[in-house]
Amino acid sequence: LTKAVGSMLAASGKTLILDESFVKAFANRALSSAEHVLEGCHISLRLKDAKFSADEWRTLGDVLLKGARVKEADLTDCFSRGEDDELHAHSIAVLRALQNSGDALDRLVLHQCGKIPKEAWQELSGARWSNLKEVDLSDCFRANGEGAEEALRAVASA
Repeated sequence: LTKAVGSMLAASGKTLILDESFVKAFANRALSSAEHVLEGCHISLRLKDAKFSADEWRTLGDVLLKGARVKEADLTDCFSRGEDDELHAHSIAVLRALQNSGDALDRLVLHQCGKIPKEAWQELSGARWSNLKEVDLSDCFRANGEGAEEALRAVASA
């Protein structure tokens, strides 16, 4: 993938669907030259039940922060199992990237993501999602409710 291909994709207005295998390819450097290719591209994250290593989560966050515009994100059950410290870092990186998607984001699904810490939810404080139409936060706050206020504030201000 080259920057020219990314520019063509961004100009086309089409949405690129990223699934677990695509993210793993980025993380394994199979597509390392493509990190800037997604700049300006509309992205649909279809990562329901995805299982990533720490490096893969970090790569996803880095790639998205380089200018990709996430249109929809389904992260169902991505942050429900695992070591708390790792989940905190991963969820912070991904939510920071989503916060930067601005008016591109219209659908956000974080169903069953009960281990996202309050600090990660705080990453959404500056979110301006003017086109956000659907948000699923079910089963995110079952354990203790920590972070619910931050999440709802971000959604309400969108």
